[in-house]
Amino acid sequence: MTHVRQVWMDAVREACILLVMLWHGALVMEWLGLPVPAGLTAFNNAFAPFRIPFLTFLSGMLLERALKKPTGMFIRGKIFSLYWPYLLWSLLFLAVRGTLWPERALTILWKPETYLWFLHNLFLFYLAFLALCRLRIPLLPVAVASLLLAEFGTDQLAVARALFLFAFFLLGHLAQSRNWIGRVPMPILVAAGAAAIAGAGAGLTGHEMRYQLMFAWAPLALIVVVLALAPRYRPLPGLQFLQWIGANSIVFYASHMTFQMLAGRLMQRAGVTEIWMYLLLPLAVSFLGASAMQAARARWHLAGLPFDLGVLRQWRASAPRPGARGEPPRRTGG
Repeated sequence: MTHVRQVWMDAVREACILLVMLWHGALVMEWLGLPVPAGLTAFNNAFAPFRIPFLTFLSGMLLERALKKPTGMFIRGKIFSLYWPYLLWSLLFLAVRGTLWPERALTILWKPETYLWFLHNLFLFYLAFLALCRLRIPLLPVAVASLLLAEFGTDQLAVARALFLFAFFLLGHLAQSRNWIGRVPMPILVAAGAAAIAGAGAGLTGHEMRYQLMFAWAPLALIVVVLALAPRYRPLPGLQFLQWIGANSIVFYASHMTFQMLAGRLMQRAGVTEIWMYLLLPLAVSFLGASAMQAARARWHLAGLPFDLGVLRQWRASAPRPGARGEPPRRTGG
């Protein structure tokens, strides 16, 4: 993957993360019993068809490198980097919200019931993808079948949503491996742009369009537009911080709503009454909290533990051993 391609992916991922944070900010306000401003609701509805499908598509684009790893290392890596932060931050969020009961903590092990369901889905997607590759099953027919089956999926465990998104996950890998980036004829680009705008307009009306086969054209259209324009993308001056968010999206995604809920509850206890403050301040806290955790993660190895259990193993491997150069051997007796 070229540097330019990585930069545009970080920029798009950052945009999706920001949209998710705004969406969850509105949910936190609802859970706190507060009215959500109509403008915020309209904005969130307009982008509802695009946020998560695009994040899933981008995750699929990163599969090529993972395929080169041995099976055991592949699975262990996904347990450490996806299932672990899903589990830890789910428990933290339930604790902050005041709903961490023993039976619910056990249910979280297999049934995602918090905003971190996306990480749980990604973990399963990686495992399913590995099985498909090992069995040499063609991916494009599976993607089409998954999208079609989503229409008949059950709400139990959000199966329909998972099937819908798995199609985008596979399409992301196909777009990367078959180099679809930048290869979009102008008539198709114009039609896709019009369809994406129409999808945003339909979402703006409040019509539910997420994870449904009949509305899959909306996120697919936006993906076509972005793939067509991606080679022309250049980083915008002064916005490196936003691309930094995209490059470290796991930290911001995993932690943001926990910080938002914590800030909202503390504000209620403090007697804050301004409605917009319940959006702006929790958002600021989530940004600052995640940024601080990422800064610590970049400086101290173990600070990455809340987001990747593998750093513990790496830390142990890099720790000085008794008898190493410059360190006296440990005494074992006498």
